[in-house]
Amino acid sequence: MGSFSGHPVQQDVIAALDSGQIVITSKRIVYVGWLRSLSIDLAKLVSIQAYTDAVAVFHQGKEAPDLFKLHVPHQFVFWVNVASNAGR
Repeated sequence: MGSFSGHPVQQDVIAALDSGQIVITSKRIVYVGWLRSLSIDLAKLVSIQAYTDAVAVFHQGKEAPDLFKLHVPHQFVFWVNVASNAGR
């Protein structure tokens, strides 16, 4: 009989749970989706981590980040930086 000597491969995948629009103002990031809406005050922003197809937004008051699947995540990070500096 034959044998198999492999190992499992683990891969993290971001699944879309909702669809909507993200708006960045000088005070907040606002997500308006079909299932829920979310507002993140830029003053409470801790960090943003960009991936190839998404961003993770870490903010005060929430242990886990909010994940947004985007076509151009680095452009989102750029505009959040612009908005943060404009609001100061």
